[in-house]
Amino acid sequence: MIYINLIFCFLFPVKLFLLFDKKVTQRMLENDKCKKNSLQRCYSRLQIFEVIVYALTWVGLYLYSVKQVFHLSKVYIPEGYRIGDLERRKDYLTSSQPWKDVHDFEWDLWLYWFYEMTVYAGVGHFIIMRICEQFKPEYRFHMSALYGIAFCIYFYGAKGLVILLAQSLLLFSISHQTKNVALTWCAAITLTLPLISTTTFDKLREMFDDNDLLTVMYVVMSTMCNLRYIAFSVEHCWFEQNMKASHNIKEEKHKSKAVKRDIDGNHQSEQKTFLGLTIDLILYQFYFPLLSGGPVLNYNKFAEQIQRPPVTWTFKFFLKYILGILRYIFWQFVVNFLLHFLYFSSINTNERLLNRVPLLTLCGLALCFVQFFCMKYMVMYGLPSRIALADNLDVPGASHCVSSKHRFTDMWKYFDRGLHFWLVRYIFVPLGGSKDGNGFVRNTVNSLIPFAFVYIWHGARHEHLVWAGLNWFGIWIEKIADDVYKSDQIKALEAKYFSPSVSRRIRAAVSTPLFSLLIVSNLYFLAGITAGNIYMRRIYTEDFVSTLLIHLVLYLGAQTSMELTRFGF
Repeated sequence: MIYINLIFCFLFPVKLFLLFDKKVTQRMLENDKCKKNSLQRCYSRLQIFEVIVYALTWVGLYLYSVKQVFHLSKVYIPEGYRIGDLERRKDYLTSSQPWKDVHDFEWDLWLYWFYEMTVYAGVGHFIIMRICEQFKPEYRFHMSALYGIAFCIYFYGAKGLVILLAQSLLLFSISHQTKNVALTWCAAITLTLPLISTTTFDKLREMFDDNDLLTVMYVVMSTMCNLRYIAFSVEHCWFEQNMKASHNIKEEKHKSKAVKRDIDGNHQSEQKTFLGLTIDLILYQFYFPLLSGGPVLNYNKFAEQIQRPPVTWTFKFFLKYILGILRYIFWQFVVNFLLHFLYFSSINTNERLLNRVPLLTLCGLALCFVQFFCMKYMVMYGLPSRIALADNLDVPGASHCVSSKHRFTDMWKYFDRGLHFWLVRYIFVPLGGSKDGNGFVRNTVNSLIPFAFVYIWHGARHEHLVWAGLNWFGIWIEKIADDVYKSDQIKALEAKYFSPSVSRRIRAAVSTPLFSLLIVSNLYFLAGITAGNIYMRRIYTEDFVSTLLIHLVLYLGAQTSMELTRFGF
């Protein structure tokens, strides 16, 4: 129990202790000037005593609910062992608690392939890239692509490589011939649908001799490749359209304006041959650190950054690099350690238990599951992004802590930042974005379509539909609330009747129901439709007083999140 208290006391309050750091305090003063950027908002300052009460109460109740999960996990051991959700896996620090929750297939898959696909293959890539930097730095990314191709052949065979290449080249060929974004997108969706088909999975499983682990890894790699070849093909269409528009301008100088696509980062000064473009696609698709599981890096950013010179390995950069690697290895250890004591993943599949546990314990299960999801992807995306740093690439890596975010909008911006940038550039902005001139209906449709793609890309299952729908609804409501808050009438009303601190309290209270919906919506994605329905029913309809108390606690969490946002977290 000492281990649990120490680790969770480190996980959640750690950012609050930074209040006493001088640099953070200086950042706080700068934030009070209400500088507008993507992360920080102008939340009014509250009295320090009030903030401390909010933060400590929120963290205390958070940890208490986790403690209840710990006690429930001990009770669950016999049943979990019987149905195969728990296994005996001993190590030095968990010898007193050898049972480990192995229900999360994605994390167990990561651990199974960790040394072969991440450590050994990653070290090989690192060595090859450093050698290329010494002799032929201009071809270092070509060598990385060849290494990625060799990696695919070694693990998935020649057939696996051919399937990946066929998907990429087919869509690129369509975009190259049509130069039409709409037709390219139609073809892209057509190629995406087979990836989520059970028939495709069964065929791949036969190809890999009934090896489920290898089949799942291949499907994950294929879905990430899907995002990359869509990005490359759409960028190519934009480039061709821009070249055509530039040609028309030269021919018709009397026209004062011409429509141009944003092709920032696509550094082609002249049209390349089909072979040259194919090589560019392969460099992007098979860059090794991002090949197997992501995160995704937009093609315009990739094309821009590979033009950079190699990294100068100063002692400062080397120390930063090593500490970054050690950081994610540490968090991988923490996640594995906690799974020996908190069996939230397997318990969330037990419908009987979810219906019977006290509501406080149920809330602890929800918080543990969401936090585990964050920590898992922090490791799975953080390590590849750190490996890419050695190649002088800035890759959207580790997610922000979900416990410091109370808004749907922030969760989507800062959890999987690579996917967020991808959706914004290739779907949301081309549709017209969210502008006052678009009108309410068009802005609504523009915000809905990216989530429709997310639903399809993640598997198009029932739980994915509910999850994507609830997240779109939350972002839609937040956008409406932001527009209302920015209106002159509300600003005048606020200035006349409310102080800045009262206004912040009202905003926290209004955002609290969405905060609870944010947590529940993610449980549909993580635990499935049955567990999600149980959480929805029990949290919102089981008992009015309990529901009110839950939202009171989440109000404390929303206030803590606002304060952390003022610090730039």
